[in-house]
Amino acid sequence: MKNSTETLLKEELDPVSGASFNVAITAALNAAKEISIEPTSLVSYQCKNNVLIIGDDQRVTHVISQLSALMAMTVLISSKESEVDLNSIPGSVSIAYGKLTSLSGYLGNFNAELTVKGKQVNLATVYNTKLSSFDLVIDLSNKPMLKQSLLPFGYFSPQNDFELEEVIRTLPDMLGEFEKPKFFEYNADICAHGNSGLKACQRCINACPAEAIISIKDLIKVNPYLCQGGGTCATVCPTGAIQYVYPRLQDTLGKIRCMLKAYYDAGGEDAAIAFYGEEESVLYEQAALENYIPFQLEEIASIGMEVWLSAFAFGAHDVVLLTHENTAPEINETLDTQLSYAHTIMEGMGFESSCLHKRVVKNNEKATENNKSESFNVVTPGTFMALNDKRSALRMAVDHLYLFAPKPNDIISLPAGAPFGEVQVNKERCTLCMACVSVCPAKALGDGTDLPQLKFSEENCVQCGLCSSACPETALTLVSQYNFDPRLKRNQKILHEDEPFCCTKCAKPFATHAVIDNIVGKLSGHSMFQSDEAINRLKMCEDCRVIDMFSGEMNIRH
Repeated sequence: MKNSTETLLKEELDPVSGASFNVAITAALNAAKEISIEPTSLVSYQCKNNVLIIGDDQRVTHVISQLSALMAMTVLISSKESEVDLNSIPGSVSIAYGKLTSLSGYLGNFNAELTVKGKQVNLATVYNTKLSSFDLVIDLSNKPMLKQSLLPFGYFSPQNDFELEEVIRTLPDMLGEFEKPKFFEYNADICAHGNSGLKACQRCINACPAEAIISIKDLIKVNPYLCQGGGTCATVCPTGAIQYVYPRLQDTLGKIRCMLKAYYDAGGEDAAIAFYGEEESVLYEQAALENYIPFQLEEIASIGMEVWLSAFAFGAHDVVLLTHENTAPEINETLDTQLSYAHTIMEGMGFESSCLHKRVVKNNEKATENNKSESFNVVTPGTFMALNDKRSALRMAVDHLYLFAPKPNDIISLPAGAPFGEVQVNKERCTLCMACVSVCPAKALGDGTDLPQLKFSEENCVQCGLCSSACPETALTLVSQYNFDPRLKRNQKILHEDEPFCCTKCAKPFATHAVIDNIVGKLSGHSMFQSDEAINRLKMCEDCRVIDMFSGEMNIRH
C-alpha cells in the first residue's frame, strides 16, 4: 500500500483507549461523531429477587451463603447423590427435588417446569402461589439446561470458580428495571418464510445465536426479550423483511461515507476500514496498529455485503472484519457465507476479493501488524445516499463499482443459496396456472393480466423457493446468479406464454390450452367423464358449463 508522507508521520492519541491514530483517521473519527443516529424503541425488563439455583454440589451452598440475605431463593436438587449440605441452608430458602423438563424465558420471566406424577408442574408456583416465574437463574448442573450461543439475560451457567464469583458479584446489580434497544423491525408483507402453508426461507431462524426467532405458520416471530442484537437475522434475510434498526442501515452507510470523505479531505490515502462488534481493546488497538479506520458495531454480524461493498464504493481500499475466537458459530457461519457471496460478486467485476477479509483475534492476543491488500483498483468515491433497503443499497454499491470494473461480466454464477438469481421454466410442464405468482413475496413473478403469460423480474428475485414449492407440475428451477447488466436485470421478461383457450360455447377466453389438455388428460379415466358430453363440458367457461348442465337436466325431465 502506498503511504502518505503527511498522514503517517503525524499521529494523535485517542483519549479513551490510548490508541494512536494518524491525523486522517482522527478526522474520520471526528466526522463520525457528527452523525446523528435515529433512535429506536426500547424493551423493558422488570427483575425482582426470585432466584432459581440448579445444582447438586457444594457450589450451591456457597451461592446461598453469599446471596440468601438479599434474594428469595429456590434450590432444585436433581441427584440422589447430591453433595449439597442441606443443614447449612437457611430456612428461608426453598428446596425442591427433581429434574427440569423445560426452562425458558429471560430476565424477570423464567419459566421452569418439571414432571410430578406424570403432570407438568410450574416450579415457581410450588412454594409461592403468587409467583408464576423466576427472575434469575443460576445453573450449576453438569449439563446446563440452555445451550444456545447467546444465552438470555438473567441466566448464568458459570463453568469455573472464577466465573461463579463473577456471577455472585453481578447478581445484586441485576435487580430493578432495565431497558435495552429494540434492535429489529419486521415487515411481514415481504417475508419469504412461507405462503399458503408452504415453507421456504429459514435463514433467520437458523442464523439466530439467541434462538429468539420461531416459525408461526407462514410468518416468523422475533422475541424482543431474547434478541440481543446479533444482527445475523437481518444480514441473512434475502428480502429485508427483518431490518436492523440500531443503528439503521441508512445511518451506518451515511456514517461510512462521511468518515471516508473526511479521511481523504485530511490528506489520507488508500483508506482501510476495520469493522468490529465489541468494545474490546485488542480489536481497537489492532485497527490502530495497522492504520485502519476503526468502525464499532453493536455486533459484527449486524452488517452484511450491502455495507461492505458500499464501503468500497465510498472509497475504501481494504475492509477487514475483526472477530474473536469465541465468536458464536452461527455468527461465524453467517459472515463466511456472506463473504462467499461478496467475493464472487467482486471477482465477477475483476476485483481481487482479498481486500475484503475476516480476521480472528484470539483472547489476550496482542495487536500485531498485518499487511493490507494492495490489489483494489482506485475508484471515484460514490456520493449516493442509500436508503434503508438492503437490496437497493447493495445494487447501488455494485452499480457504482461496476463503472470501474477491471474485467466486467454481464452475468456470473453465485454460490447456492445466494439471494440473487433467476427462475427457469420447463415450458413443456408449465400450464400457466399462476400458483407461483400467488406465493411470490418479492413480486418477481407476475402474470400477463389478460394474456396467459408468466413474467419475471430478476432484480426482485430473492431465490426463496416458494415458487418452485407451489408449482404443481414441478416446472420451475432456481438458478443463483448476479446480473450486472441493468437492462437485463430490470426489464420484465416473459418466461412462458400460451394461446388462450376459448370457451367452445361463447368463445370467451378463460384458460390456456395446456391447462385444458392437462385437466382432460387427468379426468378422462374418471367414471363421471366417460361421455363426450362430459368431456366437452370441461372445455366451457364456468358460466356456460353451468347452463349446459341444467339444460341437460331439463331435457331429461321432459
